[in-house]
Amino acid sequence: MPIFFLLFSRRRCSREVKRLSLYKKSAASAERELRSVECDRRDQLPLGSHAAAAAAASSSSSQLTTAACAAAPETAAGSSVGSSVGSSAGHGQQMRARLAVSPLRTETRTDHEVARHVMPRPLPVHVQPVLAVEPNARASLEQARGHVSHDCELMTQKITKLSHQLKVNQEHQRDLSSELSKKNSMMHEYLNINSTLQETTIDLQRALTDTTLGNCRLQEEVRSLSESNARGLRELQECEARLRTAQRRGQTLQLQVEACQAANESVIRETTRRLYGEYYAQLTQQESQHRTHVADFLARQMEYEARLQRADEAREDTERTLAESQRRSRELERLLSGLQDERELFLRRQEEVESELSLIQARPSGSQGEKKRCEQLEGEVACLHEKIRHLNGIIISQDRKIKGVLEKVERLQWELQQKDAMISNLQQKVATLEAENAALKRRLEEQSRAAKTSERSTPNLSIPSYQPHLPPALTRRQWSVESSSENGDSPLARLRKLRASRIQPGPGSKEAERND
Repeated sequence: MPIFFLLFSRRRCSREVKRLSLYKKSAASAERELRSVECDRRDQLPLGSHAAAAAAASSSSSQLTTAACAAAPETAAGSSVGSSVGSSAGHGQQMRARLAVSPLRTETRTDHEVARHVMPRPLPVHVQPVLAVEPNARASLEQARGHVSHDCELMTQKITKLSHQLKVNQEHQRDLSSELSKKNSMMHEYLNINSTLQETTIDLQRALTDTTLGNCRLQEEVRSLSESNARGLRELQECEARLRTAQRRGQTLQLQVEACQAANESVIRETTRRLYGEYYAQLTQQESQHRTHVADFLARQMEYEARLQRADEAREDTERTLAESQRRSRELERLLSGLQDERELFLRRQEEVESELSLIQARPSGSQGEKKRCEQLEGEVACLHEKIRHLNGIIISQDRKIKGVLEKVERLQWELQQKDAMISNLQQKVATLEAENAALKRRLEEQSRAAKTSERSTPNLSIPSYQPHLPPALTRRQWSVESSSENGDSPLARLRKLRASRIQPGPGSKEAERND
């Protein structure tokens, strides 16, 4: 994504630089044309101010020769005409020097001032009587004066038009520079957003990896706990076998007591009843305690396994949600890149249409077809503006969607933290269960030692048969644990299958693993 934005910004920058260079060239050409027009005006103003100086400078003026032939009979009039020609020539030189010294001020003068500056001056007083005597010379001078004034007006209009075009080009150049700076700032913002997205994705994948490792450790601990429970059950079966042997010995003792009933029968009965009552009460108490401990232990184990299964399901849901958010972010980035390409095409087409429209409008006089073409191009430019505005709205909405995805990622991160806290709580509870299991094991050992000592110290008395009551859930639970471990459906095996069938990570996960 940042490479795309960088390439896009470079293309835009190069295109804007080319456009600025073109406008600079057009402004330079307009300025050169203005200078050439001003030079022409400097050369033509003195010649157009006085027709006599223009006639003396141009050898091909037939009107001046006719005026000179008509004035030949009167020498005084000819001398006055020559003096007027000389004065007009000197005045033309003064005007050239003044224009050479004065700078080019086409941008500050108004049209009225320019017209007043280039208007021809009135004829001198000493030339007027000569022109009154010579009507042909006066007509030729007036005609030349009219031509010069018409040329001056045309030059003034051209100068104003070129100055206006130069101002428009300068304003457009300033607008383009401001737009380029805005585009650069937008590109930097997009790069910052992309970097933050990559960092959050890496953090999420790292947190997911830590959660998976914690779950693996927790399942290993649960498996070790189930193995210790199985060992406790085996020890309990051994105790039950020892109780059966004790029962058989009690039966033999009962036979011996029946054989010896004749001697001291009442004392033996009292002693036997008392010992049997104490022993039976102790056994029933130990059996009830053991039954409650086993039932409590099984209930806790089932509850913790259910919680662990729910935690696994929640983690799977979180992984699916994270994968969906990653897929959605990639789809949004692809859609945004397509919109940027389409907007670039529209901008390029708009530039082409505007350049063609400016070329058509730059022509002095256009036909009806050119006018229709201009209207068509203006309509196309308006349509392109509307499309570009619509694409800008779509891009803004996509940015809002990306912000929503970021909020969802933050929420998922918070949920993963909650799951980590729950897993740590479960680990503490498993540790307490292990401690209780060790205490239960010590109690069983103490009971086995007490049973051995009672067997050694018990006399040959008649003890009734005793059958301990074991909960049926214990054997069922043991069978389910052994069958699940044999079939490979233990929690650790299920976790390994889940990790094997997990969604393939994206490029952000490889970067996170590299950073780890």
